[in-house]
Amino acid sequence: MNNVIACVDGSRASPSVCDYAAWASRRMDLPVMLLHVSTPPETATTQQVREELTLGHREALHGELEQTEQTRRQLLHKQGQAILNDAADRLMRQGVLEPGNLLRQGDIAQVLRELQGEARLVVVGRRGNDSGEDMRHVGGHLETIIRTLGPKLLIAPEHYAPTERFLIAYDGSETANKVVARVAQSRLLSGLSGHLLMVGKDTGDNRAMLHAAQSMLERKGFSMQAALRPGPVEASVISYLEEHDIQLLVMGAFGHSKVRQFFVGSTTTRMLKTCRIPLLILR
Repeated sequence: MNNVIACVDGSRASPSVCDYAAWASRRMDLPVMLLHVSTPPETATTQQVREELTLGHREALHGELEQTEQTRRQLLHKQGQAILNDAADRLMRQGVLEPGNLLRQGDIAQVLRELQGEARLVVVGRRGNDSGEDMRHVGGHLETIIRTLGPKLLIAPEHYAPTERFLIAYDGSETANKVVARVAQSRLLSGLSGHLLMVGKDTGDNRAMLHAAQSMLERKGFSMQAALRPGPVEASVISYLEEHDIQLLVMGAFGHSKVRQFFVGSTTTRMLKTCRIPLLILR
């Protein structure tokens, strides 16, 4: 695993994806691999037309359909290469030397699964070309990527901002403790000012779990602040982010139940819809 993979699709999020990939590359001392995945050339509509044609019409129009699909494949290839070239230029202006590029067709989640062994970190945009204009909309492929992807996943907002402080959303669960352990070994976050927030009742058990997590990170050289707050999780986290001017939120993707493993569902998806800073999802 020796690359930062930056997923670019030509949407408004792509420049930010490049900027966060360049930031991660510098901090982790890793090369950047740009990835653009286009949709397959034959759409469902084209396939439906093929199936509905009568025999005579099928013979007459078969060649025309083939030519149309071939033209579309060529255009998709040119468009994808142009997107990759623009992204590479942006990275090189930020000092990234010779970024690689991959141009694939298919489903982006499946392509990323195939590339897991080459990725130390995957950077994707919070909103892609399929997201429309609604700022609350999460990119159509993003939930699938979160459910299935193994490496670290950095979800970038539309605009880049320098990162000095990060917050770990902590609940004392096994998943949250694994996130803390991953952060403790992280070159990406090393040297940044860290915060731990547990949302829950002010009990001795909760304070003990929060203190243990803080101590683990401080032993690894992190400067950490820890807080325990009551209230709804999403509102409490967003309020804390704003109060302390946090630029990066670190979360685990799921709890333990099979239902939550199948549906991104609860906290993770709601934070994606409301949070305006990058999210580092660790599994």
